Amino acid sequence: MALSGVGIADAQEGNWASAMTNLTRALEFARPHHAERLFSYYLGVILQLQGRRLEALPYLEDAVVSSGLRPERIFASAFP
Repeated sequence: MALSGVGIADAQEGNWASAMTNLTRALEFARPHHAERLFSYYLGVILQLQGRRLEALPYLEDAVVSSGLRPERIFASAFP
């Protein structure tokens, strides 16, 4: 989970490459525990914010987000 927090912070600062690296690593660590779908959401959003919509689509289709997490708030600052 620490990697995801760093990745989200990177995304909020517009450091897309670092965000992708940290969230991709978080996704890899989450897979054995069947917890990768939240990280898929974050990766999809970051790709979408970069204008890479076709690359984002598989991640967003795979994503499952709990309503209690409200991840849209995390990325609100990334939108102009």
